[in-house]
Amino acid sequence: MRSHGQDPRDGDAVFAEVERRTRDLLVADQSVILDATHYRHKYRTYAIELARKLGTRCVAVWLDVPLDIALHRNLRRTGHLYGDLPVTSRVVRSIHRQLEPPEADEFDEVVRVSQFPGRR
Repeated sequence: MRSHGQDPRDGDAVFAEVERRTRDLLVADQSVILDATHYRHKYRTYAIELARKLGTRCVAVWLDVPLDIALHRNLRRTGHLYGDLPVTSRVVRSIHRQLEPPEADEFDEVVRVSQFPGRR
């Protein structure tokens, strides 16, 4: 699972590349969607700060899913596609427990998508 001599699971290298590509696209006046969990504020700060620095609108789309549904969906992952590998239930529970939902003061807009109103 190595690409160009780098381990694609190396978070620092991955997010440095994400930030570089995001900057290049925003400077070229292109829209960008960062598809990542960003479940804690500190994990999304780089993207928010970059958008602010470049004067671009920053919108969060929060897919709010109850823990039992997240656990079930994780078990159904096939691992056939990159990013579709299941993780342990411990990891899912930990992320759910540590979740810091996006807040209006972080973003220009927060869109919460939930099929389960009132559940977390």
